[in-house]
Amino acid sequence: MKRAFFPVLLLATALLSACTSTIHVDAGKSELKRSGGAVASVYVTNRERAPEYQILRSSGIYRISSTPEGVNRLTLHEIKYLPVCGNPFLVTLFTLGLIPVELPAPCIFRYELETNGKVEEVEHHLPLYERYSIWEWPLKWNQTGVYARALATSKLERRPKKSPHSPPR
Repeated sequence: MKRAFFPVLLLATALLSACTSTIHVDAGKSELKRSGGAVASVYVTNRERAPEYQILRSSGIYRISSTPEGVNRLTLHEIKYLPVCGNPFLVTLFTLGLIPVELPAPCIFRYELETNGKVEEVEHHLPLYERYSIWEWPLKWNQTGVYARALATSKLERRPKKSPHSPPR
């Protein structure tokens, strides 16, 4: 009986601290809401990038065209997730996930936009944070929608694409 106590206790601890996370838009860090003005039409050249394409489509920052003629061309890149400090996880560890912990979830949504033969690289810094606790599992919702709302209100940077043949400066 004593031999089984430690493995059972270890299993119970692992199950009780089975924290999960949810992504949220950080309203304090998001830019002004998008304007209701004209939205440019784009043709996405790599629609097979499923999560990025769904996020772009759901965000409404561009009108997605089904034909490449007469519209800007957009090439999606993989979302880049940036590392963060994990020290707040100690609270979750010691409380078995009972106290929620919030961490920034910095990520960059990247794509190339070709307009009239000119290509520029565009990066959106998504204002997101991730909350961890044992209480998060019933709160799982449409994570693509959260990323799309963050993309629609994100800070963006545009810069001309560097030619692979240009000399370094």
